[in-house]
Amino acid sequence: MRLTQHIQERDWTQAETAERVNAAYAEITGREGRYDDEAIRRLQRGSVTWPQKPYRQALAQAFGVPIEDLGFFRRNRRASDGDDVRRIDFLRGLAAVGGSSLLAGGLTATLDDAIVHTAIPNSIGPEHVAEIEQVMHAVRESDHLGHPWAWEVMAAQVRRGAALLEAANDNQVSRDLYGAVGALADAVGWAHFDAGHYRAADRYLRVGLHCADEAGAWSLRADILSDMARQAIYLGQPDEALTLLGAAKVREDRISNLRRANLSAVQARAFGSLGNARECVRAVRDADEHFHDSADDDVPDYGNFAQFYTFAQLNGDTGHALYDIAVHGVEVTETRHRLRVAIESYSESWARSRAFCLAREAVLTLLNGEPGEGAALGLEVVEEARRIGSARLASDVRAIHAAAAIDHPDVRALRSSAGQLVGIEENA
Repeated sequence: MRLTQHIQERDWTQAETAERVNAAYAEITGREGRYDDEAIRRLQRGSVTWPQKPYRQALAQAFGVPIEDLGFFRRNRRASDGDDVRRIDFLRGLAAVGGSSLLAGGLTATLDDAIVHTAIPNSIGPEHVAEIEQVMHAVRESDHLGHPWAWEVMAAQVRRGAALLEAANDNQVSRDLYGAVGALADAVGWAHFDAGHYRAADRYLRVGLHCADEAGAWSLRADILSDMARQAIYLGQPDEALTLLGAAKVREDRISNLRRANLSAVQARAFGSLGNARECVRAVRDADEHFHDSADDDVPDYGNFAQFYTFAQLNGDTGHALYDIAVHGVEVTETRHRLRVAIESYSESWARSRAFCLAREAVLTLLNGEPGEGAALGLEVVEEARRIGSARLASDVRAIHAAAAIDHPDVRALRSSAGQLVGIEENA
């Protein structure tokens, strides 16, 4: 790339180039530039063909040449003449060849050959922000039902969002787009976490966090850090979760009481996982207080968070938090009450969340010597798990199987059904 030639002519290192570009960026925008030596290498490799406008200006100023002279260009994916010829040949073939013969390579191979890459518009505006937001809402709705989109589809949507960011040149549109792409990456990351794809989830959540920082979206930043903390707790890293939650509470004055309730509830889950009953209960009370204070909140509820953090979600979250101490005989009645409130309050569109609460109530009911009721609850969870694809729910079914070690006919039937579903073979 011509950029490499210009760097070599000036005898600059990548790190020195980044410093010069950042200095020009600061002079142009009044903000600190974020390029480093790796960012310059990405530019040299052609990973980014058209940087965002302030960086284009900074690059041109640092090198003293027009941005195009550095080898940068807008992507413009239009069909070549060769593509048109192949299309005509195919249409001619339709007249002479039967349909099944056209699929000689099989359905998958034929579909692979049919992929068309979506062109990135020359001008990025609010309508593209709305496009990404609509995709994000669709991903979340499908995921809450326990039926996430195909992973390849979600990945493609996040990549499109990133490509739109590269092409955006209006500061306000760029900030809004960063927020929308960040929220989409968060939704996609959460879906991967639920399915047990933890590394992929971590990568998407990191992308989302970067975008939230670029957008200056404190609320979105808190949401993503809380999701990262939830995954850390699930993976047996509650101390890391508490560190993430501490970062989420920076400038807590800029986030709503509903989000504070969410952070406190996740904090309670971390303390519960650590077996710290006192701090767990204290954090649950904080979550309750923030939730009730939200009625008089004067901080805007960015992203319609109230549609997510409902009364059902508060009780589900805090019930899950208390569950880890309830299995050891602490706060059992309160835990079961909160789980039951959540179960009865979740709407049909939150089937997976309701199933999680049912699973924990089933375990506590079995452990507290109520075999008939516990078996009925457990069987309901097993039936839900048959239609909801979730690694976390499968883990809950294993917990039900372990708790169903009671010599009772209904419980034996539950243990058999749960074991069959998750592939646990009973000893003869």
